Amino acid sequence: MIFNYEPYQSIGDRLKLLRTVKNYDSDIVAATIEIPHKIYLAVEKNKAEPDFHTIRRLMQLYGCTSDYIIYGIMLGLREKLFQELSDHTRANINAADAPNILARYDKWWIN
Repeated sequence: MIFNYEPYQSIGDRLKLLRTVKNYDSDIVAATIEIPHKIYLAVEKNKAEPDFHTIRRLMQLYGCTSDYIIYGIMLGLREKLFQELSDHTRANINAADAPNILARYDKWWIN
């Protein structure tokens, strides 16, 4: 099993990334996972940690695993992106295509 581990990111960093990729406002996320907005902001700023029930709701909202939220482990996802990028590089496709590849990766990863 292939996986990536991103220890340099915190839970808050990963939650902010997920929220940004989905284009959600923090108040919408807080309401959806049923916690006060101030608490959610504290989690994103690494001033508080989410409890089990909050993590479960975040997993459902973002379609990711608890391993990603807590530890930054993404099973095989980056390898898929890097393979696709290297295939395009070998085919000498314009670098302007990279955002399209990243957008497809985000859809595959988040959805």
